[in-house]
Amino acid sequence: MSFHHKAYFNTPDSDHDDEPDYNCAVNYKGGWWYKNCYDANLNGIYGLTDGDWAGICLHNRNTTEEICDITFVEMKLREVMG
Repeated sequence: MSFHHKAYFNTPDSDHDDEPDYNCAVNYKGGWWYKNCYDANLNGIYGLTDGDWAGICLHNRNTTEEICDITFVEMKLREVMG
């Protein structure tokens, strides 16, 4: 998730990513903290798999593997103290 650190939240109608050629939220079917475009797309469309990168996907930068057969996602936030 460090790839997304300090990225702005993008939606199809509000493009704040670093990708000049297109809106990542439109291409990957969900709002997210896109840069250019993602290492994790936990707000993608459930059930899209096998290279259909609009699904719920994680990208492993070490192996260039794309994992898009995720069946459960839970995101937890905590306050950063001083």
